[in-house]
Amino acid sequence: MRFRKTLSFLILATALVFALSAGAQHKNVGPSSAGPRPNAVRPYVACAAAMPALPPRAQQKPFTQEQVSNMVRDGFGDESGAKLIEQRGIDFAPAEDFIQTLKAAGASEAFLKALRAAKPPEPASAKKPLNQVQVFALLVGQVPSHRVTMLVQERGIDFELTDDYLQEVRLAGGEDELISALQDAKVTKPATIDPAAQARQTEVRRHVARGAELYRKRQYAEAEAEYRAAVHLDPQNADLHVALSRALNSQRKPDEGMAEAREALRLNPGGDMGHYSLGNSLRDKGDVDGAIVEYREALRLKPNNDLAHANLRIALGKKGDWAGAASGQSKSALGPWAFPMMTNARPIPAA
Repeated sequence: MRFRKTLSFLILATALVFALSAGAQHKNVGPSSAGPRPNAVRPYVACAAAMPALPPRAQQKPFTQEQVSNMVRDGFGDESGAKLIEQRGIDFAPAEDFIQTLKAAGASEAFLKALRAAKPPEPASAKKPLNQVQVFALLVGQVPSHRVTMLVQERGIDFELTDDYLQEVRLAGGEDELISALQDAKVTKPATIDPAAQARQTEVRRHVARGAELYRKRQYAEAEAEYRAAVHLDPQNADLHVALSRALNSQRKPDEGMAEAREALRLNPGGDMGHYSLGNSLRDKGDVDGAIVEYREALRLKPNNDLAHANLRIALGKKGDWAGAASGQSKSALGPWAFPMMTNARPIPAA
């Protein structure tokens, strides 16, 4: 009996030794630790090869701004990185100062060209009908009435018009073309109606309409109060932040105006009017170079932004770049303009 116990112990001990030896050999298989593994250096490329195939939608997930920065840092700011951006796209609108930072970090022209050409994915809500607040928010956010008209024609509205509503649209700067488009627009009501949300929309609309009317009367402080009330009820609406920035800039409060413009851009990075309003704030602080960058970014996003064209021309003139001011850099579809009468007002045509 004692012999059998001893034999069993020896067999178990031998098996344990072999198991430990095999484990050690398994750990030593693979590349040496002399340098970082490829996956640690270039996760967006190496991991794609190491992981199992993903569904097409997952494979096409666009790059974030941080990932693009990391690509340049890790040596992919060349044609190979450009091809990745072309394949997957990006989920942000790259500002010109971001592009210049990448260029200074070694990004090639091919990479930068691909980045400029890439477009963020269109939001799921982009084609939804406009609600009663959005029409006002666009107008008070300085989006020209003609552009709002095109949006109404393209997307329709989700509410029934009233005479009071149309009158408020006129007071907010809506032109006859927009009024006609609203009257002819296709009405697609939501499948489910939330009475509380509808009541909130109505309250926001009233604040915005009053703010627009007060702004047109140059009662900027009172307009600011109305826009702040609207923002409080609908803080995720980028156009309302642009409208508030405009009222603040008109009171020579560039720091507050800048904060609201930046919040608008945080909510809607591809919004040209957010860049335009930020440019006005920077200009009022004396940062003409910064204003020029923002006006140009607004024009990159929306080449037919006549307000940005006019203010870019003025800013270039202040820098002494009269050739640039007179060239296509600031060419507006509306022809020559005199200096604006007010900080954020429409430029007044030269006599």
